Amino acid sequence: MSPSRANLGETFERIRVQLQLNSDEWTDTLAMQPSAYRTAIDSGVGLTETHVENLADALDLDPEAILNATLDFQALEAHRKGNVDYIPTRYSQVAFSKRRTSNYILEFVEREYGWRKKLEILRKLQVTESALQNTEGWINIRFLQDVCHSIVDLTGNPNILQHVGEYSYVANRFSPIGKIYRSLSGPKELFEATFPELAGKYYDKNTHYRLLKLTDTDSILEATANPEVAEGLKTKRVGSPGVCAQKIGVLASFMGYLNLPFAKVEHPSCIHRGDQRCLFSVDFSDAAYASKSAKRPS
Repeated sequence: MSPSRANLGETFERIRVQLQLNSDEWTDTLAMQPSAYRTAIDSGVGLTETHVENLADALDLDPEAILNATLDFQALEAHRKGNVDYIPTRYSQVAFSKRRTSNYILEFVEREYGWRKKLEILRKLQVTESALQNTEGWINIRFLQDVCHSIVDLTGNPNILQHVGEYSYVANRFSPIGKIYRSLSGPKELFEATFPELAGKYYDKNTHYRLLKLTDTDSILEATANPEVAEGLKTKRVGSPGVCAQKIGVLASFMGYLNLPFAKVEHPSCIHRGDQRCLFSVDFSDAAYASKSAKRPS
């Protein structure tokens, strides 16, 4: 971590002014003499990694965000004033994702890597646990993208995201959507109910879903960007490869709600690989066979 990556003097001063801290409070936070701080601001040198880390610890921030001057200053001020439910602009506007999805992913991080790693990710994104408690609330898909990216950075393994998606069944089996799924009669009925109706109500509205094929044993699902979201985000490719990877896991895990074997999912077409649409091929033949066997009279 190099303290010369950004104009730290400007960043430090903006944080101080934004939080309306006087010079004595500020230099106490940095563990720095007032005269040394003034010299550092005037000259542009003298602020070290230690000062960055002291500030990050005091304000519960990510040191990299300070170094790169990528902080959301409004969120910083709001959280400092006690509004812990404030969500940064990057994530609060064009919000078409249910917070439920982000919650289960962060729950996976805590289960597999510990609560400190989960809080480290939240700290990096300037979002509090409290802000995500309303699972029916909406959030920008960028939050899901950034969480997925953070998990890959944490593990060094892009393939982990499919396993993250599979965990959705574990986290949601007793939720309202889990209750609905458990009431259905079989795999085909689950897909019929989910796309598009339940997907838009309980998962997200970033994507328009359409079942191109649905039989008793398999399905082909088309996913295209919601034009309203694409326009709001100024992109033709809503989401990210990481979001698609975790979605593969979510689709595979649907069978778990029925106590059936997970499906096999392929992703032959993806907008993030240059295709016009995302296609997911879902083979739930094992689940269909197990379901029929369970219903067959002895």
